[in-house]
Amino acid sequence: MSEMQREKLESAGMEIDRTIERFSGNEALYFKFLKKFPGDENMEQLTRAVEEGDSETALRAAHTLKGLSANLGMKELYEISSRMVRLYREQQPQEAGSQLAALRDAYAKVCGAITECL
Repeated sequence: MSEMQREKLESAGMEIDRTIERFSGNEALYFKFLKKFPGDENMEQLTRAVEEGDSETALRAAHTLKGLSANLGMKELYEISSRMVRLYREQQPQEAGSQLAALRDAYAKVCGAITECL
């Protein structure tokens, strides 16, 4: 990984070294999964579900984003999606939905860095 790639990914809130360790030090495998992330449909599903008031689908999509972001070292995205999952589970859909704008921003930042770097 070049220094430029590292800086861009880290500036998007990604924990590179710790995450590559979870991939058994295999940077190529990490990049393979990272490249697929922008094509994942869960952000779109979550947005639609929040807008339609579909808490069940929103919880499922937020939970999937939480897992993906944790596995790929996307700290900010993980924290926001975790908060949304907790709020949905606590039957607070309005509060969970209020996190969507911050989640979208974090998601855009991560996807932009991935697209630019890889």
